[in-house]
Amino acid sequence: MQAATPMVEDRIRNVDPAAASAPADAPEPPREPPAEPEFEFILPTPRAPAPAPTPVVATPFVELVLLEPDVAAVEKALRELEYDYPQIVPQLLALAHSVAKAARESSLALAGRRTGAWVFAREYALDDGLDLREAIEHIGAPALRALVEVDQQGAQLHIHDSPLCTEDGHSGCSFFSGFLEGLLGPAIAPGGLSIFPVCCRSYGADECVLAISD
Repeated sequence: MQAATPMVEDRIRNVDPAAASAPADAPEPPREPPAEPEFEFILPTPRAPAPAPTPVVATPFVELVLLEPDVAAVEKALRELEYDYPQIVPQLLALAHSVAKAARESSLALAGRRTGAWVFAREYALDDGLDLREAIEHIGAPALRALVEVDQQGAQLHIHDSPLCTEDGHSGCSFFSGFLEGLLGPAIAPGGLSIFPVCCRSYGADECVLAISD
């Protein structure tokens, strides 16, 4: 067997013993993924329970039984009619508040009839035998304008800003109905006279409306 050549011997001699003994580079182990952050769950603060609703006590409806007019109170309110007319609204308001609630409407109606009859006797006694439309146009509307602002629309009278109908549900239209009844009754041809309150500002209407028929 031939001896190694000098070149091969030099290569063998120059090999680093540590390098010769080092194993081949091993592959790096796979890196673990970073841990995901832990979430902290915050529970909402529970709301306080809503207070129990206050029970609503229904007011029972009681139908008002109307009473006869308070004649003494009406006579007291009109005792100075000859001197007070047509500035009689304060007396009528005092009358409305002085009588019992159930007698308010009938007392105002009686005061209206007596006032209307007095006005007819004083100013329109010669105007009789008229038909309804003529009586409204020539007697009813002009006489009513001495007390309130009013417009005639056919057989209806529209009263604006009635001073007797300002409180909620407290209508004073019964005075105007009675006034027209006492005023027009003697003037029209024989026959019945009917006056119907269509609406009233005390119940939310813009004006008070009275419909007149025979």
